[in-house]
This record gives sequence, structure tokens and C-alpha cells, in this order.
Amino acid sequence: EFYKGRASAHEGQKHYQQAIDDWKKVLELVGTKATDRLARRDARRHMVQIITRWGQKEQQYKRDWDAQFKAGVAEAGYFLVEYYGRKPMKGEPLATLEALHKRVPDDQDVTLDLVKTYRNQRRYDDAVSMLLELAKAVPSREREVYWQISEIKREARKDVEAREWQEKALAKSPSDPTAYMRIAEGYAEMQQFPEAIAAYEKTVQLDPRNAKAQFALAQLYVQGGQPMKAAELLRSVMRNANDEEIVGRAGREAIDLEEMTDTLGELEKVVSPLSFMMAHKPIYRRVLVDLYLRYVPRLVERERHGTDDVRRAARKELTRIGGHGLQPLLEALRDEKDVSQQRVAVAVLGHLGNKGAAAPLVRMARQEPTKDAPRQIGTLREDVDLQVRVAALVAAGRLGDPNVLADVLPMTENSEVAMREAATFTLGRSGDRRAVAPLLKLVNDRRPSVQTLACLGLGQIDDPRTAPALIATLSDPRHDDSTRAACAYAIGTRKITSAIPALIGALGDNRGEAQRLAAWALGQIADPKTVGPLIRAYFSRVGRSDDELVWAIGRTSGANVPALTYMAYGEYPLRSNKYNAAEAIANLPGDLPRPAAGNKLVVEHADDIAKGLLEALAEHRDVVVAVLADLDGDPVQLGLGALTPKTSDPKLAAALSTISEKIAPAVSAQLASEDPKVRALAVSVMAKLDGGKVKGADAAITKALADPIDPVRASAMNAIATLSIRRGSPPADLLAQLTKTLASGPWADRRVAALALGRLGAASDTGALIKAAGDGSSFVREAVAISLGTSKSPTALEPLLTLTRDEVAQVRAAAARALAGFKDERAVKRRAELAADPDPVVRAAVAAPDPQKS
Repeated sequence: EFYKGRASAHEGQKHYQQAIDDWKKVLELVGTKATDRLARRDARRHMVQIITRWGQKEQQYKRDWDAQFKAGVAEAGYFLVEYYGRKPMKGEPLATLEALHKRVPDDQDVTLDLVKTYRNQRRYDDAVSMLLELAKAVPSREREVYWQISEIKREARKDVEAREWQEKALAKSPSDPTAYMRIAEGYAEMQQFPEAIAAYEKTVQLDPRNAKAQFALAQLYVQGGQPMKAAELLRSVMRNANDEEIVGRAGREAIDLEEMTDTLGELEKVVSPLSFMMAHKPIYRRVLVDLYLRYVPRLVERERHGTDDVRRAARKELTRIGGHGLQPLLEALRDEKDVSQQRVAVAVLGHLGNKGAAAPLVRMARQEPTKDAPRQIGTLREDVDLQVRVAALVAAGRLGDPNVLADVLPMTENSEVAMREAATFTLGRSGDRRAVAPLLKLVNDRRPSVQTLACLGLGQIDDPRTAPALIATLSDPRHDDSTRAACAYAIGTRKITSAIPALIGALGDNRGEAQRLAAWALGQIADPKTVGPLIRAYFSRVGRSDDELVWAIGRTSGANVPALTYMAYGEYPLRSNKYNAAEAIANLPGDLPRPAAGNKLVVEHADDIAKGLLEALAEHRDVVVAVLADLDGDPVQLGLGALTPKTSDPKLAAALSTISEKIAPAVSAQLASEDPKVRALAVSVMAKLDGGKVKGADAAITKALADPIDPVRASAMNAIATLSIRRGSPPADLLAQLTKTLASGPWADRRVAALALGRLGAASDTGALIKAAGDGSSFVREAVAISLGTSKSPTALEPLLTLTRDEVAQVRAAAARALAGFKDERAVKRRAELAADPDPVVRAAVAAPDPQKS
């Protein structure tokens, strides 16, 4: 030991010769017995390492070893093996190992080194032969030899033989879990997963604490489509493992797995008792807290956006967790050494509904930064603690505990905007009348986000002082749109009827969120007198969402639409660690049912609808386009967007006629618009207004047929078909212009003309269509085939048969679909032939016999 220590010291000081001399002395002192082989091998390895590092006498030593080995000195062979292990040469160290094995056949280490070399060179048969020789010489090593042979057979891709040798090895130790573990690993490597699972299960049965086998088995269960078996196995590991690292890994994998299987609630019932029983091991509490981070947000999402049953179930589960999960979460909140655990506790506690967490959360929020906190540079303050403190105060606010008001009030004066916002939120969530006075003051805060939160807070408190402030803020257009919208939402929540004039005013004074939520608030109040302003606002919404307006119109018109009962006051979206008022308001009021439009609404409020349409048609281009699109929404008659009834009766027809008469001049005026999209929509709407006292559709269509813009001409041609359907037959002069266009217009116009003639049905000019079947454009021929199919005229059969032989697949497909409406034997036979057409488009057309399926 003395010489070994001094040799290391010499080597460290680069006194290589002295180090070599010391290792030689070690070899002299160690002895040459079989029990000394390991020590001698270690000494030789160190000597060769120093010689090759030194380099000066390397070749001299190698020549000496070569000469000595040839002279029969086995020790020199050992040195050569070590040397070639560091500096391999062609055929070495294999040749030296084979020669050394012949001289010292009883040295098992040499035999195993030779086996290893054979395996590296893929001489698997030689390696197996050498191992069998070892097993014969040393029967006690048979089990080890058989395992090695099975591994070699597996490397040689001889899986059957590998399994045979595994079974031989297992027979030597049938109750050894390590043996089954090695078998399982072999099966997994060979991708024989059912066998691997069985072997791993046997391993776990013999050694229930073998975590490596349990994790591998869980992974195979998941791969094999048995995730619940994997989940139960990982739960068992957490129950029985003693090592905290293993418990942590099992917890992480279980959370990942059971989040996918939606069984986090069942896992929580396992981990929660463990965190109490094993309180002396913080790992269980950390796993539980991490589980809450994954599970609670899922429940919160269900409570916010689910059906009533889903919401009740989610709240029940959150309450259950809040009942027994408070203690570990509060421990995590106090864990100053693990900031991540604190963050999780803050993120979760506010949603559990247990007010016992409110005071600790507020205490955390009130903690001032430590003296060594990052300093302020200009207006930029980088304070890592601020984000956690704000989140803690928001979480306390979600719990709605009025007992924390005294501690929260001072924070409404905080210079940090984020803290002031969170404090305002918490005041409102308390629902306590003591918070009204400070909230009324905060409505006039210099920050719009604080004003928005103050308005939302007032909506949660039943106090007569709130109504005047909310109405005044909503009525003042100088306030930020989000703030006014928040006041409208608060008014709707409290159903303040005195605010109806202010809400009606907000419907028309801007195009922002205040208008949308004012409509919702009017729907909540459901005063029938407000249906008119709501209808007028619907048509001037400028392409914005109409959900709130349609819902409110349904409520106020007596459509038996229930009021909204769930108020989303607990939302607190963040952007750059500050309250994102725009996002919060955009998410209000949440999903609304869409009531079906009824005839009664149109019949009783035709004047309001007409007035709303006229106001919208006098607006700028975007509003006009949106309104004309609504009016053009029905195929034949006047459309009213979401207010269009699904059925018709004489009263409805009379009401639509009244509306048509009142808006016809305004629609006609749009025919002269510079915008071609407006002109195209206007000419289409004019055709749907036609009838009674409304005239001028023919002139409008005639003018539009000569328009220089393609879409306008196309709209006019389709309007001819609309007129034909409404009147029972097309105007003769317009039909003549349509057939003329089909014969001589540009190809795009010819195509539209062909389709428009198809819409005329029996009133169509079949002769013109038959003549156009030979058009030079395949697009026109395709349209002709479609229209001939809808005409059902006997004279259409022959040209359709001709079109089924067109060179363009789309034309043949259209003709094949059209033939489905003919019972003639030739049509049936030709369709059968087209079922074998080389083009899949044609074959698909034959497979869909309904001509409308295209």
C-alpha cells in the first residue's frame, strides 16, 4: 500500500520512472497465487497507463514484453494484453489473448477477456465455444455462462436459441428475481413485448421493491394499451418505496400518465393520505402539490365552460380537494427553500374554495421584498417576488373571504399597478358592503385596468350605492371601452332596471365591447320595450359577433330564453404580470344559448327591423356589406341574418313585404355604389324584394348584366333565376339576355348563365343548353351537364350521353351525376360503364347517385 501510494504521488508529479519502479515493487510484493490475480492486474494496468502516457520508453518496454512472451514468460503476455487494450493493432489483442489462454488455461479472467474480444469481432461461435469450455472447467459459473451465451445469441439475431439458453440459465436459479429481470430485458430488446411483460411481472412478484423492473413494466403496459395497469403499478411504487428519488419518479410518471387517462382524481385519493402518513418525507407533499397543479386547472376549466352538470361536478371535486388538500398546500406556501412549490400552491389555492387559505395568501402578498432584492433601474423594476405576491393576492380574492378586507385595503394605494389591480379584484370578490366605498374611489383610478376591476367588483356587491356609479361610468364616453363594458356587465348581473337608458345609449354610441355587453345586460333585464333598440343594433353591428344581440333579442321578445346564472367574476387573465382587461372583457359573459328565430319577432317588430336596416344601410361600406349579406342570406326571399324565421305563414309574408317596401329605396341606391361587391349584393337583394309595391328589379338586373365587373354580372344572372322562382316564370327579355350570354359571352359568363338556366327548371331554355353542350370551354360544358340534369327534359338525354364521353373528367363526372335522374335504359347502361372509368372523379360521381351530391 505504501508503494502504491508513492507511485500515485510520483505519477502526479510526472516522475514516471519512479512511479514505474514503485509499481514493479508492488508486483513483487503481491505474490502470484490465484487469489492475487486481481491485485496483479490492477498493478499492470497502472504500469501500462504510465508507460503509454510517458512515451519515452514505450517501444523498449513493448520489445521486452514481446521477447519475454516468446520465451515463455506468461507475465509478459498479461502486459501485452493491457498494452494492446490501449493501443490496438491489426490482429491484436486477439492473437496475444489466444496465446496467453493456451499458456494459462485456468485463468478465468483471460478466458472472459477472450470471449469479449470474440464478441466485439462478431465471432459468436468462438465466443460460445470458449464460454462452454469455462462452464466445463468451473461448474459454479454455469449460470453466468448461460446468460452470456443467451446475450451472444441475441446479438447474432438467433432469438430462438437465445430463449433456450435463457431457460437453461433460469433453471439454475428458478427463484432469482435478477434472472427474470435479465430475461425481461432480453425480450424487450427483441421486441417480444408480451413475453417481456410476463417476465417483468414475475420479477416484481419475487422482488416487490425492484423499482427498475416496475418502471420498465409500467412503460410496457402503456405501450401495450393497458394504461390503467401501469397507473396501478406506479401507485404501488409510491405506497411501498423507501427511496425518495424513486417515489418522486413514480409520482411524476403517474401524474403524466393519469392526466392522459383523466384519472388524476383517483391518483389524488392515493397520494393525499400518503402525504399525511409520511409527513416526515417532503417528497410525498411535493408530488401531491405537483398533482394539484395538473388537476385543479382541468377542474377549473370544466367549471367555467362545461354544462350545468359538469360545472356542479367540477365544483364538488374542487371543494373535496379544498377540504383535505389545504394543509399540504399551505406547507408548500411556507416552503421558502422551494419557490416552485410556493408558485404551485399560489396557483391552486384560489380555486379550491377553502377560505382558510385567504389569510395566508394575503400575508404572502404583503411581504415586502428583501433588502438584497434587485434594485430599480429607471422605471424598470425587476423584482422576482412581485409576480408571486400578485398571484397570491389574486388567489385570495378568488376565495371571497371578507375577513381579509382590513389587510387588503392598504394595498389599493400601492404604487405597483399590478398590486393595486389585484387588491381591487380582491375587494370586489369579498362581496362585502365595506368594500363599496373604496371601490367607488377606485372607479376613478388613473389606470383603466383598475377602473375595470372596480366596476366588476361593484357588480358583485348588493348595495344601492353601486347603481349610480355604474350608470355614470357607462354613460361617460370618455372612459375606456373595457371599463364601460365592465360596468354594463355589472349592471346586467344586478339587473338594474334604472340603467336601461344608459344601456340603450351604449348600444349605438360605439362599436366596442361596451355595445356588446350592454346588449347582454338588456337581455338579462329582459324589458320588452328594449327589443326595438336591440334589433336596430343587430343590423349595425359591423361584422362583430352577434351572439349577445341574438340572445338578448330572444330574451326581450318573449322567446322563453333563461337568464344567465353563472357569472364569470373569478377570471383574472394576465399579460406581463398585469391584469389584461381587454382579454377579461372579451371572455364575458361566456357561452350563450342561441335561440331560434320566430315568426312572432318579425311580425310584431317589422317597423323596428326596417328602421334598423335603414340605419345600417346609411352607414359606411363595411356595415352596408354586412347588412346586404344578411338580406341576401335566403335563397329566394328576403333574409334577416340570425333573425330569419325557419317557417313561413301569411303574417310573416306580410311583415317581410312591409320591410321590403321600406328598405327598397335604400337598397336600390346601393346599385350605384362604386364598390362592385356592394353592387353585386344589391342586385341580388333587389330580386328578393320583388313583389307587391316593390318594382325595379328588372331594370336593376338589366343594368347589372352590362356591368364591367364579372361578379356583378354573375349576381345579375342568378337574380334572373330568383325572379323566375318568385314570379313563377322568368321575364322574357331577361331570359333572352341570359340565353344570349350563354351563346356569345366570355367563358366565365357562359358558365354562370348555364347554371342560372338550370335553376329555372321547366321554364329554362333547354334548347340553348343543348346547343351549349358543344362549348369550347370544359367549365361551360360541366355547367351545362349539371343544368341539363336538373331540367329532367327528355331531350336532354342525348346530349348528356355525349358529354359522358368528354375528354375532361370533370365534365364526364357531371354528366354521370345528371344521368342518375333518368330511368332510360341507355342512361342506366352508360352509368354502369362509367363505373369503370379510369378517372377516380368519374367513378366517385357514379357511386353517388344523387345529382345533388357533387
